[in-house]
Amino acid sequence: MLVLNGAKNDAGETVLQYASAPAVVTLSGTPVESTWDEASKTLRLNYVHGAGTSVKISGGGAPELTIVTTDRSATALQWTVAGAVTGGTTNKTAMVTGADLVRSAEFTGDTVHLVGDTKAARSIGIYVPAGITKATWNGQPLATTVGSNGELNASLAGPAPAVLPALTTWKVSGENPESTVAFDDAAWLEATATTAANTRQGRAPTRASVLDTAFYGFYEGDTWYRAHFTASSAATSIQLRGQGGSGANMLVWVNGSFVGAAAANGNMQTLQVPAGVIKNGEETVVSAVVRNQGQNLDWSDNGLSRQNRGLFDAILPNSGPVTWKLQGAKDKAAPVDTDRTMYNTGGLYGERAGWYLPGYPDAQWADTTSLKPAKAGVTWYRSNFNLAVPAGH
Repeated sequence: MLVLNGAKNDAGETVLQYASAPAVVTLSGTPVESTWDEASKTLRLNYVHGAGTSVKISGGGAPELTIVTTDRSATALQWTVAGAVTGGTTNKTAMVTGADLVRSAEFTGDTVHLVGDTKAARSIGIYVPAGITKATWNGQPLATTVGSNGELNASLAGPAPAVLPALTTWKVSGENPESTVAFDDAAWLEATATTAANTRQGRAPTRASVLDTAFYGFYEGDTWYRAHFTASSAATSIQLRGQGGSGANMLVWVNGSFVGAAAANGNMQTLQVPAGVIKNGEETVVSAVVRNQGQNLDWSDNGLSRQNRGLFDAILPNSGPVTWKLQGAKDKAAPVDTDRTMYNTGGLYGERAGWYLPGYPDAQWADTTSLKPAKAGVTWYRSNFNLAVPAGH
C-alpha cells in the first residue's frame, strides 16, 4: 500500500513503472485518471488530494498495489505503528486513519490489538497485513466492517466528559520580603566576578561586576537582586537595564518603597523615586526582581542564544562601591524537586519556601474571592479541589 499526502484540493500526479500495462480500478472517491505510455513503460496517475480517491493496481508484472490519497489535515489523524507478533520473531505493521492518537499495536493470531486515544467520537480505518481480520481498541473488541480499500472500519466513542470544579474559594498571601530594607540577604550570592567568557554576560562600563543570572547558575525563573550602597545625593531616579526575553519585566523597590515596574527588554529603564526615599550620605538598598522568560534557542549564528538574563547594567546615585547580592531558584541546576524540575521553579520567595507544593500549610493565609492583589508586588493564591476523572480514563 502507498499513501500519498498533499494539500487539500491540490492536483497530484504519480508515475509508476511496469513491465506491461496494468489494470487500474478506482476503489473509492473521485475516479483517478490513468495514462499508460507503452514506449516508456510508465503509468501516470492524476488525481486531486482530499477527494477520497483510492485505487488498486494489479498485473503489469508487479505485486498488487493499493494507493490511498489524502490531504494534509487528514494526516493529523493518520498513524503507522509497528507491533510485536505473539509467538513470532518479527513485527507487523498497521496503519490507522481517523484516530487522534495511536500509541501501540500488537498482533495475536488474526487480531490486531490497538492502544490509543480519541478526543471525540471517531470513525477509523485499520489497514492490516493479510490474515488479520479482527481488532481491539484499548482491550475492547471492535465491531468492524471491510471497507472498499480492504481496511477494517470501526467506530470509536469519544471520552466521557471530565468536569472541572468552579474554583471560588481561594487562600491569598503577599510575599516579596526581599523588598524590605530589613531583609537578611547575608546568605545570598554576592556578585563579585568582573569578567565573563561570554561577552554578552559581561559587565557594563558603568559598574564593576557581572550580574548575569546564568553566569551564577540561576538559569530559569525569577531572580532577585539587592544593591547596597551609600547615596551620594538625594536622587529622585535610578536606571536599570534588565533582560528576561520577550515580554519580561522587573519590579523595583528603593529602601522598601515600590518605585515601579519596567520592561526587562535589554533597554535602560528610568524609574522615578519619591523625594526623600534616597538620602544623601545614608545607606541605600535597591531591590529588584527580574522575570526570566527562558533562554533563547540556538537557531541562528548571531549569538542570540548567549544573550544575558537578569540585570545587566545599573546607574545608581552611589558614593563608593556597590555591593550586589542575588538569589535565584533554590535548587539551581540540580533540583531537589525532581518531580517538577528546574523549569517549573524560580527564585520567588514562595517558590523557595514551597508555597506551590501540594499540601503546603496555608491555613493561616487569608480567604479571598478576588484575584486582584491589594498592592504591587508578588501575590500568591492557592485553591484545592478533588480531581474527578471518569473511570477508564
